[in-house]
Amino acid sequence: MRERCGRDIVRPGATRFATNYIALSSLLKHKQGLRELFASHDYVEWKKRLTKVTYRIEEPVLGNSFWDKVRGVVGIIEPIYVVLRMVDNETNPSMGSLYPSIQLMKEAIMVKAPNAYKWVHAIIDDRWERMLSHPLHQAAYFLNPKYHYSRNLFEDNSLKRVVHEVYDHLFPDCPGKGTFGSEIVKFRNTVGMFECHPAVKSRNAMMPCESL
Repeated sequence: MRERCGRDIVRPGATRFATNYIALSSLLKHKQGLRELFASHDYVEWKKRLTKVTYRIEEPVLGNSFWDKVRGVVGIIEPIYVVLRMVDNETNPSMGSLYPSIQLMKEAIMVKAPNAYKWVHAIIDDRWERMLSHPLHQAAYFLNPKYHYSRNLFEDNSLKRVVHEVYDHLFPDCPGKGTFGSEIVKFRNTVGMFECHPAVKSRNAMMPCESL
């Protein structure tokens, strides 16, 4: 197997998340090598292969049904795995990227699993609403320069309203509360202290700052 596949097949672990996905993805990656193994002269001439156990392994590897199912499962879980890795990252904060990442994840599942995405979306939506959904995610998304300028989020009144609600909740007695709206406008127009962010500089290189 190592000669045909170039390495071992990754097996599910006891402590890492998404281990079933990792194992199935590894199998799919080495599909051709595994098929070559079971069709090789050495395997055909191997006397111990004539058992029920080896046949139960050989049959799905050389057939198509098993691989179709593996491909379907990987197509569903892969976008979820990408988001899980992003959230599990201890180096880069994910708060400002989680909200759009969930939307992109659902879109990817719809494309990769057109026959299954509805029930998968139902599970994701249920988990999001019960455990993850919070105004902070939307506010952080709105204030993330990576998305704010490229997607023109300033025009999304629902997101602006959430930002104001979060600010009111966190700083109910702040003396500068009356100027918060104008600070958001400065952020949108990339003026003052908001000019220094790399994403802002990139945006300003392509288009001039808009006036009120």
